[in-house]
Amino acid sequence: MKLPWMISLALASSLALGCSSGFLSSQTEASSLSHSESTSSTEAGEMYSFVFLLAGPREGQLVQEELMAAREGHFGNMKRLADEGVLLIAGPLTDPRADLKHRGIFIFDVDNVDTAREIAETDPGVQLGAFDVEVYPFRSPSNLRRVTELERAAIAEQEADPEAEGPGTRPFLLASAEADSAAPVIEHLESEGKAFFHGTFGDELEGRTIVALDALRKDAAEVLLADAASATGTDVDWTLHGWFSTENVAKLATQ
Repeated sequence: MKLPWMISLALASSLALGCSSGFLSSQTEASSLSHSESTSSTEAGEMYSFVFLLAGPREGQLVQEELMAAREGHFGNMKRLADEGVLLIAGPLTDPRADLKHRGIFIFDVDNVDTAREIAETDPGVQLGAFDVEVYPFRSPSNLRRVTELERAAIAEQEADPEAEGPGTRPFLLASAEADSAAPVIEHLESEGKAFFHGTFGDELEGRTIVALDALRKDAAEVLLADAASATGTDVDWTLHGWFSTENVAKLATQ
């Protein structure tokens, strides 16, 4: 299956060489190295694994031959994982940046972080040292598998009719916060169709939640969150993270 967000991931990150992007608040960075299988007991839904691609120990040091092998292998490995139904969602992290080490994300349809780490480490970019990975349990009530279904349907339509538009890509804003304080805001946003998916981390990020917002820019995300906070009477300390992925993520709001 040819997934367009594979291209966007590699183009935006250039295999993470010389590029920086962020995901988690710096307050959580120091405690993000363990990979047990705990997760928030307050979050309903399916268990997945959330993989952070980080700057690897050889970022910026690969020779041209290695760089080409890493890039081509990265594409091929993503396609394989998508074909197998393992890789559900992916994309590079962009401005605004909270942690300069983070480069992108994968969400795997795998409920064991040790297995997910083994899968992530099959990426040639990881094997060549351009990337490193952190893996966390991720529980989400959103139908994340629906993204893959939508991608496959769009690609099948395009193959049947070459003039049909295939699935495109777009920027998103992700927002992370403490799960308990963020829950009323996320519930409100989802009821308004302004949040595409959300989930809660386990392990050292226990109690942290993240939500994909219907916003293309940081200022729009800030307005969206402020309006939702006012509507719910809550005060949440959000951290915003730029992200780029398939536009089919946005269709999760209607599922």
